[in-house]
Amino acid sequence: MAHSPEYKEDTHGAVWERYLRAKDRPTHRLAKFSWTPGFLPGLPLINEKVDTIYWCRGELARLNLEIEIDQKEPERFR
Repeated sequence: MAHSPEYKEDTHGAVWERYLRAKDRPTHRLAKFSWTPGFLPGLPLINEKVDTIYWCRGELARLNLEIEIDQKEPERFR
């Protein structure tokens, strides 16, 4: 299976900690609502700030699982 919903990224003892401080890693803010326009910047008091690298890893795992499921049922797509 490509992704486990219970999986949490273990950040303690990571190699990058030897070279960077946590505040130097790339971050971005997640939109709270699906209707939020893409051109608006993340609002500091409303939107959640996340580590971009860990967020991308989670999204990649989620999408891999979605692809795996879709490939098992090709008849759903014409």
